[in-house]
Amino acid sequence: MLETKTKMNSKFLGILPFVALLSIVCNTCYLLMVEGDGYTTIKQILAVVFTFANLVIYFCNFRTGLMITGIVLLVSLLSFITLTVNSISYSWFFQFGSATISTPNLNLLSLCIFLFYCIVNRSLIKEIVFKFFKWVNN
Repeated sequence: MLETKTKMNSKFLGILPFVALLSIVCNTCYLLMVEGDGYTTIKQILAVVFTFANLVIYFCNFRTGLMITGIVLLVSLLSFITLTVNSISYSWFFQFGSATISTPNLNLLSLCIFLFYCIVNRSLIKEIVFKFFKWVNN
């Protein structure tokens, strides 16, 4: 009984980042379509498509849905898709002598959700990394 309850709690915690992602995307859709002028960008449309495709994948296979959530959050973190109406991204520059290196544009909201995702689903991430390195070494 206790083991079943623990599995249920871990599944609930594992799905929380997706629930946050889904609620942000639904809120963005509402603000743009109902409250706003209806002007959406390609990045916002892609966020809606990826999020609802991820929802369908969750119903088919829970583990695959968890992995796809991480990928969607990573793509959002790097500002390839936009989850919110007004997207603010940051980039930092490092200078080594005469060479300047810049980081990619990072969305801080997506960074926070992605970090939460990595903490909650660390066993899944560890398993994926081990399988990847085992595949590379063979």
